[in-house]
Order: sequence, then structure tokens, then C-alpha cells
Amino acid sequence: IGAASVRALHERVGRYAERSDWRTAAHHYSMAGDRARAYEVIDGAAQDIVAKGEYSLTEAYLPNADEGVERASFEVLRSRREFKQGDVAGALKRARRAVELEPTSSIALINLASLAYNVGEFDLSMDLSRRLATTTTDPSIRAIAEAFVALIETSVDGNLAAAIDVLVRLATAQMQSGETHFAGVTYLNLANLLRAQGDSVRSLEAADEAIDLLESSSAGPEVASAL
Repeated sequence: IGAASVRALHERVGRYAERSDWRTAAHHYSMAGDRARAYEVIDGAAQDIVAKGEYSLTEAYLPNADEGVERASFEVLRSRREFKQGDVAGALKRARRAVELEPTSSIALINLASLAYNVGEFDLSMDLSRRLATTTTDPSIRAIAEAFVALIETSVDGNLAAAIDVLVRLATAQMQSGETHFAGVTYLNLANLLRAQGDSVRSLEAADEAIDLLESSSAGPEVASAL
């Protein structure tokens, strides 16, 4: 079997895996020398990759700086990886660049809203979340945006019960969808609200759930804040 046949085989496997397994597809397209198609696969799967905390797995398949290939989704994935590694400034810079590249991208906007919330830039997080809650067509992103609005509003009106209800529903939906990283972050925020409400038992349960989910996905700064 010659080199051309091997490349053709990798291409066939890549096409077969494309809709169900981004990592397998990207790997085989890369082995076939079709990096452009590997980039398309990662771009299309970016939201699912972030939702499951798999962004570190994309590093081998993303374009090098000298290739001159810039996409909002790639900057989102890199920003999540840098946040996991503790480079908050770098993560924010990439998150802002993603929005510059694609100002209407739901995954870019919610990523920046999330990072802004984590570093205490609540005005920016609220602005982005409110915009997404009314403009995005993606129900998962809309639900996360609405949760950020509810979280930030608790600091103003103190309505913890309403925000807790929002997060409980969101975590349930994310678990049902297999969005383990998103669910872990939601449980972490839920644990904080329950603690503020004085419900130490449920707060501990939510924190334990957050740790389990985040350790199996991102294992980054979120885990440390749940401990």
C-alpha cells in the first residue's frame, strides 16, 4: 500500500468520523495532510469542545502562528486553555480577539462574558450576557447568558432564590446534554449561591458535583475555587 493510498484511507476515516467525533476526524485529516479540513472540523465543533472541557485536546490540530489562519473559535479554544493554565491576562486577550474577529459569534461572546465574570468585570459580563440572551439562536448559549444575568443581579437585588432556580434548571439541562464542563461551572456557581443563602448542605453537594465534573474536564482554576 503506497503513500497515496494511506492518505486516501485517512481521508475516508476523517469523513466518516466528522459528524460524531471531532478528535478522530481532525487527527485523520491531519494525517492525510488536509489541515484545512481539520480546521473546519474544529471550528464546527468548537462549542461542543468547550462545553465538554476538551479544549486542551485541540492544541495539536490548531494552526501555527506562521500559517496566518485566524478564527474566532480558535481564539476561544486557546483562551480557555490559557485560563486553565492560570494565564488570566492571556485568556482575556484572546477572548477579546475572538469577539473582534467575529462580533456576532455566540461562543466568542459567551466565552468573554464568562471570563469577565470570573475576573470581576461584571459590567462587561452583564452587557454581553444581556445581548446574547436576546440575540442568540442557540438555546444552550441563551440559557448560560440568562444565568449570568441572574447571578450578577443577585448582587443588586439579593434575590438568591430566583438565581438558584435558574442555575438548578441550567445544570440539569447541561447534564442531560452531556455538557460536563458547562455543568461543572454551573454547579460551582450554584454552590456559591447556596452558601450565601445559608444552605450549607446543598452548597456542599453542589461543590462536590462541580469538583467531580471539572476534574474530568478542565481541571483548571474552577476546581481550585470549588475546594
